[in-house]
Amino acid sequence: MPPLQIHHPDYKFSDPADFSTTYSRLKSDAGVDASHLHARFQINEIEEIALFSEVENALIGGLSHATREDGAVVAFQIWIAPPFRERGHATVAGKAFVQAQFENGCHRLETAHRSGDGAPDRLVQNLRFLPEGIQRSALRQKGQWIDLAHYGLLALDPR
Repeated sequence: MPPLQIHHPDYKFSDPADFSTTYSRLKSDAGVDASHLHARFQINEIEEIALFSEVENALIGGLSHATREDGAVVAFQIWIAPPFRERGHATVAGKAFVQAQFENGCHRLETAHRSGDGAPDRLVQNLRFLPEGIQRSALRQKGQWIDLAHYGLLALDPR
């Protein structure tokens, strides 16, 4: 697949290295954990994309995604730093990401998050993903077993 180009007038999607240590610190402060991407795909490489808001004039979060070798399936997660949450950034950035993936030839997108987690639940609904089930005791985080809610979206699904 060709390199992913994501476009939106209010956001810049770029390499986290462009922001030096700020990206890593912001991600750590947001409590981001992409281990479910590793577990789901049994891969080691996850691409990170930094999300800069022109409106906020700040680095506000990022996207983590992994693509299968055939390029047909992409697993991803979006995260927004706490000071910028509840402002619609994840939905707008997510829609741009989804559109770019399908325009790039992706057949299927999937994501998973802690079952019953309100913000990610709202985000996947806003992005029109369909629920695909609960994976019980899927991951161990901070000494606790957690369930993952899985969602998918096909290129032919209505958006």
